[in-house]
Amino acid sequence: MNTLQLVAYFGFILFAKGGPLHITTQFIDGDVSFFWNGDPWVPYYDLSIGINQINKTWYRISGRQYTVKKALLYDSVSINVRVPDDPSDNKLTYKVSKIESNVNNSVKISWTAPYFPRAGEYTIYHTNKVYRSIISVYSNDVTLDQTKYEYHSRPLTSTNISFEIKDITPDDAGYYNGGTKTKAAWSGGGVVLIVHNKPSKPKIQGNINILVGNSLELTCTCTSSSSTTPEYYARLHPLSPLSYTWFVNSTQLYGETNKTLKLRVTRNYKYNQYSCTANDKLVSDWSDPVIINPLYTSDKLTISPRPSLNLYNKLPVKEGESIGPYTCTADCNPPCDMTWKYKDSTSGGFFDVASSGLLIGHIVNRSIALYRCIAQYSPDKDFKVIENIILDVHYLDEPQLVYNENSPIYTYEELQVQENTSLHLHCHVNSNPTPTIRLHRGGNANVIAETNSTNWLNHTIYSLQCSDSDEYTCTGDLRLNSKDTVELINGFKVGSQRTVIIKVPVIAYPPPVTSRFSWVDPKGQMINRTNVALLKTHEHYSYLITSVVLLPEVEHYGEYSVQYNGKSLTKIPITKRGGPLHITTQFIDGDVSFFWNGDPGVPFFYLTIGNNKTNITWYLVYGRQYTVKNALLYDSISINVRAPDDPTDNKFTYKVSKIEGNVENSVKISWTAPFFPKAGDYIIYHTNKVNRSIISVCSNDVTLDQTKYEYHSRPLTSTNISFEIKNITPDDAGYYNGGTKAEAAGSGGGVVLIVHNKPSKPNIHGNRNILVGNSLELTCTCNSSSSTTPEYYARLHPLSSLSYTWYVNNTQLYGETNKTLRLRVTRNHKYNQYSCTSRDKLESDRSDPVKINPMYTSDKLTISPRPSLNLYNKLPVKEGETIGPYTCTADCNPPCDMTWKYKDTTSGGFFDVASTALLGSHFVNRSIALYRCIAQYSPDKDFKIIENIILDVYYLDEPQLVYNENSPIYTYEELQVQEKTSLHLYCHVNSNPTPTIRLHRDGNANVIAETNGANWLNHTIFSLQCSDSDEYTCTGESTGLSSKKKVFRINVNCDLRLNSKDTVELIKGFEVGSQRTVIIKIPVIAYPPPVTSRFTWVDPKGQMINGTNVALLKTHEHYSYLITSVVLLPEVEHYGEYSVQYNGKPLTKIPITKRDNLLSESERKSTLKIVTTSHDETRRDVKTNGQENQNVLDLEIEKLKLENRKLHEEIQRTQLEKETLQAARNLYNAKLMLILKENKEIAPSIVGQL
Repeated sequence: MNTLQLVAYFGFILFAKGGPLHITTQFIDGDVSFFWNGDPWVPYYDLSIGINQINKTWYRISGRQYTVKKALLYDSVSINVRVPDDPSDNKLTYKVSKIESNVNNSVKISWTAPYFPRAGEYTIYHTNKVYRSIISVYSNDVTLDQTKYEYHSRPLTSTNISFEIKDITPDDAGYYNGGTKTKAAWSGGGVVLIVHNKPSKPKIQGNINILVGNSLELTCTCTSSSSTTPEYYARLHPLSPLSYTWFVNSTQLYGETNKTLKLRVTRNYKYNQYSCTANDKLVSDWSDPVIINPLYTSDKLTISPRPSLNLYNKLPVKEGESIGPYTCTADCNPPCDMTWKYKDSTSGGFFDVASSGLLIGHIVNRSIALYRCIAQYSPDKDFKVIENIILDVHYLDEPQLVYNENSPIYTYEELQVQENTSLHLHCHVNSNPTPTIRLHRGGNANVIAETNSTNWLNHTIYSLQCSDSDEYTCTGDLRLNSKDTVELINGFKVGSQRTVIIKVPVIAYPPPVTSRFSWVDPKGQMINRTNVALLKTHEHYSYLITSVVLLPEVEHYGEYSVQYNGKSLTKIPITKRGGPLHITTQFIDGDVSFFWNGDPGVPFFYLTIGNNKTNITWYLVYGRQYTVKNALLYDSISINVRAPDDPTDNKFTYKVSKIEGNVENSVKISWTAPFFPKAGDYIIYHTNKVNRSIISVCSNDVTLDQTKYEYHSRPLTSTNISFEIKNITPDDAGYYNGGTKAEAAGSGGGVVLIVHNKPSKPNIHGNRNILVGNSLELTCTCNSSSSTTPEYYARLHPLSSLSYTWYVNNTQLYGETNKTLRLRVTRNHKYNQYSCTSRDKLESDRSDPVKINPMYTSDKLTISPRPSLNLYNKLPVKEGETIGPYTCTADCNPPCDMTWKYKDTTSGGFFDVASTALLGSHFVNRSIALYRCIAQYSPDKDFKIIENIILDVYYLDEPQLVYNENSPIYTYEELQVQEKTSLHLYCHVNSNPTPTIRLHRDGNANVIAETNGANWLNHTIFSLQCSDSDEYTCTGESTGLSSKKKVFRINVNCDLRLNSKDTVELIKGFEVGSQRTVIIKIPVIAYPPPVTSRFTWVDPKGQMINGTNVALLKTHEHYSYLITSVVLLPEVEHYGEYSVQYNGKPLTKIPITKRDNLLSESERKSTLKIVTTSHDETRRDVKTNGQENQNVLDLEIEKLKLENRKLHEEIQRTQLEKETLQAARNLYNAKLMLILKENKEIAPSIVGQL
C-alpha cells in the first residue's frame, strides 16, 4: 500500500496511509475536532483514537466527524478512520502545541503556514472568548499594534510565521492561528498560550475565636490565576495543587506548606499575626494578617499598683483618707466584667464601689473590712474570681478618762478629790493598732504610767496627798520609723573641726520637741554643739529629724548615740576621715557617671580612665564625680581615683552590658544584684525617655504584666536577676536595672537593650523624567529603625551601612546592591516598575514602585486603521462620502500635540480639520488632495513630523452633450436635423477615474460608440437617414459609482415615401348594399408625420374617389407609419390599377381585382378580427397617444356614416342592423377603440355587425 506523507494545515504533521479520505482539524474551546470528506451515504465509520501515541480500541460511529475532549491534557492526538468494507487506513496525528509564560513577560509564538498568499493578506487571529485579528501581513508591509506585538518573520512572505507578544496579561491567553480567511481562527495547527499570573491574594478563613487548649485550623484560600482565558485551561489542564507558605509575625513557619495550618491554641497566640502566600508558578501577594482570638478565663486577678501590705497581709490606711487608685485586671478573653465592692464589718454585707476595674478615691472608715475586686466571665456566668484588699484601718480616738470606775473626766476638767482617799484613773484610747498610752504628770515631762498592749491604761493613787495635785495628761509616745533608714551625709570643715549631717526618720504623735533630742559621743559625753530641725513628711505621724553635728577637733570616731528625753533612739557609726573611696556609677542617656565619697573638703582628685582595658594618662578633676560620654562605644570602662597626698588606688571597672534583639522576638535580660532585700520589694526598672517600674519581686511573689514579661530567677530571692521580654517592640529598647529604690533605675550595672526593627519603608528619589539615551539615577532612601529609644544608640553606636536590593517588575536585579541604581534610559523603560528594599539586620518592606518616564520624540506616525491604498499609494474614496474615523498616533513622551489638516487643490492651502489625533467623519470633495496628520513635540517647538493620506477622490458628473462643434444638447431635447446632412455628436463626462462613456441608441440596448480612455466620446453620422431618428443616450460609468446619463432624441426630417422594408397590403372588401369596400394598408416613411387629409385615391380612369377614409397608424419606428384606407368602390365593376397620391404626387399604385373576391360573412368577421388582433401592439402604443386614438375612431365612425347613408334602407329592414348602427353611434361618443380593446370578448360580434 502506498504511503503518502502530508503536511497538515497550519503546521501540524499529518500522516495518511492510502484511502480516499481527507482529514482536517479544528481547535474549539479546548477540544480538537476531526472532519473527513467521506460519502454522506456511508452509514458509519470505524475509527481508532491514539493519545500520546498510545492507540485505543476500534469502535464505530455514524457521521463524518469526531471530537476529542480536553485535548490540552495530551501532547498529541492521532486518528485512524476506515470506511466499511475498506481496510484502507486514513491516519492523521494532531500535535497539541502549548506555550506557557508569566504575566509582564514577553513570549514568542511560531508555526509553519502551508503557504503565503501571493495577493491579499495573511491574518493572525487570537481566539479568546471571541476571536479577533491582531496582525495583518502583506508582501511588503505588516499592520499591527506596535506597542503590543512585533512580527519577526523575514521575508514577510515567509511561511515560517513568528511573532512576539509583549508585556503579556491574562487577556493575552488563548488560541493563536493564522490564514487568509476567518475560519483560520479556529482551524487546527495553532498554538495555545497559557499565561501564568500570580495567584489571587489569599484570604485566611477559619474560626479564630477558640478556647485555649483546643485545636485551630486556618485555611489559606485563593484562586490560581493561570489562565488561557477562556476557562477551558482550568477545566482541561488542572493546575498542580497550589503550595502554601505560612508566616507568623512575618517570619516563615518552616515545614508548613499545606493549605491548612493546625495549631493548639495557647494564650500567647493573641500576640501573633498569621499570614500566608500561595505558590503556583508565581507567588501570590501576602494575605491580610489575622490574629487568633484565644478565649480563656483568668487564673488570678492582678491589682496594680501592688498594695503595700503589712506583716498581717493587710493594707494599712488611715481612717478618713482615700484608698486608691488601684486597677484590677484579669487576663480574660473576651474581657471579664470587673467590679469593686467593699465589705462592711458592721453589717457583714458587700456594697458596690465601682463598676469597672478602677478603684479610685474612696474614703476609708473603720467599718470597711476589705475591698473586693470581682471578675465575671460573660460567656460563662458561673465563672467568678475574686481578689481582696484587706484593710488595716488606722484610727486613734480622743482618750476617754474615767475615775473611780464610772465617773467621766472631761478635757481640762478639774477633778476635786479628798486627801487620803484613793483615786482610780482609767484612760481608754480607742485605736488601731493598739496604742501606747501614757499618763503624764506636770505636762509631758513625767510619765507615771504607760502601756502598749491594751486600749486601757489603769492607774491608782491609793492615798491622795496634796502633793498629788497637778496637771495630768493621757498621751501616746514616740518610736523610730522602721520603714525608712537613717542617712549619714559627710560633713564639711569648720576651721579645724568637721561636721556631719544626720537624717533620722521617726514616728510620733503629738509631734516631737526638737530640744529634747541629744547626741552622745562614743565615750558617753554629751555633744552640745548640735542643731536639730523637725521636718514633717506626708504621713500625719511621720517626721524627719535632721541634725548637724560638729565633731571634736581631734579624730574621735566610733558609734554615736541619738537620744530623746534621755532615752536612746538609735546609734550611728561615724568612720574615720580619709581611707579608701567608695565608687558608684550611674547610666544616664548613654553616658556613664562615676561618683565617689571623698571628703568634700578635698578640692580635687587625680584619676585615670581606661576604655576597653586601655588606660589613659592621669589628670586632675575637681569634685567627686566624672562622666564618660558615649559609653555604648565600649565594652568596659575602668577608673582609678586618688586623693591628694594619698597614693592609695581606688579602682572600679564598669562593664557596658548590651543585648540586641529583633522586633517581635523575645529576649532574655540578666544581671547580678548586690543583694536581695529581706523585707520589701526588688524593683526592675526600664528607662526609656522616662523610667518606669516593670517588675516587682518580693520573697514570695512577683508582680508583672504576664503578657509582656516572664521572671525566671529561682528562688525569688536569688541575686541572679533574670527575666524575659516577649514580643519586643521598639518601645522596649532602653536601659534596664533594678534595686529597692527608684534611684536604681539609673544606677550602674544594668543592661542596654538594642531593638532591631525593619528599616523604614524606603522611598525612591530621582528625576524620572529624562530623555532617552541619557543616564538616570534612582536613589533608595530610608531610615534604619534599630533603636534603643532614646536616640543615643544612633548617636553612640553608628549602624553599619544599609544594603539594598533593587527590583524591576517584581524581579530582583542581581548585582545591584548600592543605594543608587544607574540606568541608561530607553523607550522600553516606560513599561518597567522599579522598587527597592533596604536591609540592616532585617529587611524593610518593599518601596512603592516607581515608573520611569522616558522622554522621546516619534520616528514616524501611525494611522489606524491603516488606510487601504491603491497601486498609486492613494486612498480611493467617493466624493460626498465621509473619510474616517482615523486615529493618528505618535510614540512621543510627553505626548505630541496632534492635529489634522487637509490640502485644498484649488487654493493650494491647508485648512484645519481636527485639533486632536482623531480624524472623525469628514465629507470629501474633489478639491481635497490629501489629509495631513501633524505631530508637534511640546518640549521642542522646532520638532514636527507629518504623515499624509493622499486621496484618490472618485466622482462622476452628468454627461455634457454638444453637436456640430458648439451647439449644446439638453436632457430630453429633441434635435431636429435634415435628412442626408452630417451630424457630429460630442459627449463629455467629467470623472475620476477616467470613465467608460457609451452612446446608446434606443435605450441601452444598442451601443453605437464607446471609449474608456478619455473624458470625451465623439461620434459622427455622415449622412442622416430617416432611420437615424431615434432616442439616444450618453452614459458615463466608473467602477463603484452610480452611472450618469443624458437622454436626447434625434428627429431626421425626411420626405414621405414608401417604406421599402414593408409591403402594401390589400384586404378583401365586403359588400355595402350594392357597393363594395376594400381596406388598403400602405407603409410609409416620413417626418414630420404625414397629414391624412392630403392622401387622395384616383381610380383607373383618373377620377378622384371621394368616398375614402384614411387613418394614420404609427408603428414602432418613430418615422414609420401605416396608412390605412377604406375605399368604397363604385357600384359598377370598376377594377384596375388605383393610384394613391400625397399632396397630389403619386405615392404608389394598387391593383384591385374582380369582385368575386368578396369576403363571406364569416371571413369578414375573421378578417376584421385578424386586423384588430394584428394591431393590438400598435393599439397599446396608440393608447398612450390620444390624437392617434382619435384618428382611429374617426376612421371607424366615417365608415359607419358611409354605410349608414348607403345602406339606410337595409338597416331599416333588419333590427339587427338598426341596433348595430345605434351601437356605432354610442361607440363614437364613448371612444370606440377603447371599448374594443378592453372588451375583446364582444368586439368580434360588434365588428361583425358593423
